[in-house]
Amino acid sequence: MKARIVHATLLALLAASCLCAQETRSVIFGLVTDPQDAVVAGAAVRIANTENGTTMSLVTNETGYYEANLLLAGKYTVTAEMRGFKKSIRAGIVLPVSSRSEVDVRLEVGGVSESVQVTAEAPLLDTSSVSAGRVMDNRSVTDLPTFNNSPLMLIKLVPGIQASANRRYNGVNAIGGTNE
Repeated sequence: MKARIVHATLLALLAASCLCAQETRSVIFGLVTDPQDAVVAGAAVRIANTENGTTMSLVTNETGYYEANLLLAGKYTVTAEMRGFKKSIRAGIVLPVSSRSEVDVRLEVGGVSESVQVTAEAPLLDTSSVSAGRVMDNRSVTDLPTFNNSPLMLIKLVPGIQASANRRYNGVNAIGGTNE
């Protein structure tokens, strides 16, 4: 009985250690500046997920920086406002899974009742990391010519992975690994 408890505990710890790297939430961060590129400290920033209606309210620090952590993938709108400036709205921001997207906001001088809305712009480019990836929806996965439509066969598309030389085995190996 005691051995069974020890084995169950070890199995639970092993399973928990595998789950630590499975983070799927993302981050939106950036600077709020005025027309002369000076930072705006104390500006109110609101991050809104347009798909599910959740919002997060932030205030920029003394360097004009804001950061919204633990966001779910989806479409977002970033709104920034400060007394003496027009409200600025950045809409149509698509946030992929496990990404860091920089969204800088420029406030124009004017009344708070006025607003500047930016909707059509180039896609965000993540300059803070050198990773590459792609988010695939269900339709894209099912349209791929894979054996038995197994999503595990998609591993072969990852850089650094090669197919096994053993034709009876549909597994994959890391480059430099052996099949033995």
